[in-house]
Amino acid sequence: MFGVLVVEDKEGKLGYLSAFSGKLAGSNHHQGFVPPVFDMLTEQGFFLKEIKNISAINLQIKEIESGAEYNSLQQDIEQLRVTATSEITELKERINSNKITRKQQREQQQKLLSEDDYEYFEAAMIKQSLYDKHLLHELLNKWELALAGKKTELERHEAELETLITERKERSAALQKQLFEHYEFLNKNGDRKSLLAIFRDTVLGKPPSAAGECATPKLLQYAFLNGYKPLAMAEFWWGAAPGSEIRKHKQFYPACTEKCNPILKHMLEGIALEKDPRINS
Repeated sequence: MFGVLVVEDKEGKLGYLSAFSGKLAGSNHHQGFVPPVFDMLTEQGFFLKEIKNISAINLQIKEIESGAEYNSLQQDIEQLRVTATSEITELKERINSNKITRKQQREQQQKLLSEDDYEYFEAAMIKQSLYDKHLLHELLNKWELALAGKKTELERHEAELETLITERKERSAALQKQLFEHYEFLNKNGDRKSLLAIFRDTVLGKPPSAAGECATPKLLQYAFLNGYKPLAMAEFWWGAAPGSEIRKHKQFYPACTEKCNPILKHMLEGIALEKDPRINS
């Protein structure tokens, strides 16, 4: 989005300022356009330094996740689980079949054997049942131990990943907060407010991403810093429409509600405004 602001200097001379939203060709500075409210791309500035640190963490995370050992452990565990499930299921089916067979044999032998002989027979059946349970217990222990060894190795990598992911999250949040604190907006009275202060009492409670990077706040900030009186402004789209929004080439658009309205409420404080045509009378 591009913006134009008609201004009047202290001698009453008219002129205009121009700005673009966000960055243009990867840069904050272009001849004929006002600078950003805060230049996060300044070399040796805190933003680029911390972005390098976060990028280094991203690289470490990527190296672990794509590493041969980490992926091999995941594959090994999955294969062990498949094999274990197959063997355990097979044994359980055999045990269940044995149980059914023993029941049938009990019913048959109870009719044929004497009471004493049937006691010996029943003892043999119990031994077979206990043996089946023993086999299942041994098999479960076998696979539990086999998986435990691989899981311990995998957990070491996952703990390292979790530490890095947590550090990245904390660094990103701290950087965003620091960035918002450096975006301070003026109004005609010279009052300054940071993005954090401006959005504190909004529904969001905090600034949305890229707040303060739109054209209109840049224009007003430059005007107030240089003693110009804002008279009229407009924003328009130039070029192909982005994938996320409906925009038409050379079409005028109002300032965005989510990002700009809270900022403009502060920046335009005390300035007489025309009625917003979007609001019904």
